[in-house]
Amino acid sequence: MSRFISYRQKMRYISVICVLMVIVLALVLTYLISHYKNEAIKRSENLFKLDEEQYAAMKEKLEEDEADSVPQSQSEKYNFYEKLALHLQVNVLFLGDEIMSGAGVSDDSDNWVNLIVGAIENECGSDVKGGDYSRPETNPFYGYHIMNSYSRGLKYDLMVVCYGGNEPPEVFSIYYDGLLRSIKRQNPKCEIYCIIAADRNGYGENAENMRSLCEFYGGICIDMNKYFEDKRINYGSVLSGDNIPNVTGCTKYFDAIYSVIKSGLKNERSVPTKIKANTETSKLFDTYQFTAAKDMNRVSDKVYEFTTTGTIAGLVYYKTYFGGNIRVYVNGKRVLTESNKFDTNITRQVRCLMISNNLSGVSKIRIETDSADNMTNIFGVAVCGIAD
Repeated sequence: MSRFISYRQKMRYISVICVLMVIVLALVLTYLISHYKNEAIKRSENLFKLDEEQYAAMKEKLEEDEADSVPQSQSEKYNFYEKLALHLQVNVLFLGDEIMSGAGVSDDSDNWVNLIVGAIENECGSDVKGGDYSRPETNPFYGYHIMNSYSRGLKYDLMVVCYGGNEPPEVFSIYYDGLLRSIKRQNPKCEIYCIIAADRNGYGENAENMRSLCEFYGGICIDMNKYFEDKRINYGSVLSGDNIPNVTGCTKYFDAIYSVIKSGLKNERSVPTKIKANTETSKLFDTYQFTAAKDMNRVSDKVYEFTTTGTIAGLVYYKTYFGGNIRVYVNGKRVLTESNKFDTNITRQVRCLMISNNLSGVSKIRIETDSADNMTNIFGVAVCGIAD
């Protein structure tokens, strides 16, 4: 028997080995995709829980060192600037989108939010407690939802609001009006900073709505376009193509906002405390309820339903690589069709879409998805204007 393998035998062995390798690689790839998808679903299910955990940590931070601070009853006598002057603890909440989230910097310490917190603590000598609930591409309705879901019962001294205006002006105004009114209802002494983000293309109607609503509720509007123009700052040096501030841009945002804080402290600003409603619609935001998907009636793995007596309703969900189609019906009529699928595998992003702003009576809301997996990306529906 020959010690040598013939060429034909050798090629046969090589073919067998290649087939085996392809099968093994296919099995490994199938396992990895399945495992990744399962892990992604778990992360998706836990994302909203992360907000709850962040709030729990924030609340714990607010409550720690209580023995060393001024009693709450006494502390509530002071507004934001008075507390800074007395070096008392200040509670600050940041609500915003990608402009606030630090999307343009690689190190969180460079984000303008953290620069503000650091300056208050290091220069003013006041301990800062609170939270940063900035999420890319969110809107004021999500801010309203977050504030009511995770900030109930807390007294904030300063809220910084920074949302863009991607919605139609009439919808954006409803959101923004309700959010600012809710802030003042929770604490009339709370200072509000409304940030109009820099936009190299100029402003639209939503920016003017922000300005007028901020003025109505006694807040301070900080216009970053005007700031850049007054300082003769070139937009290209501080903003990305999406108008998101880079590291240098974040320092400019910080300079603009912190100068307002220092001015208010120096001039002993008296924070307006009126909570008069801007419109009848804004009064609807005085009542709030969130119905999580898990608490809805499960018609099937892909269909959930619940009823409400609310007037304004918004769907809270995540866009994800493993998303699909979402359809929302009110009393049998389709009112919303949305794809929550990303074309590329990037970080999930929260969304909050208005279902309707003119519900009446008892409304049955039905949510359908094209897969059971996609239903895990539906967190629920936030409703306000709830009838007794």
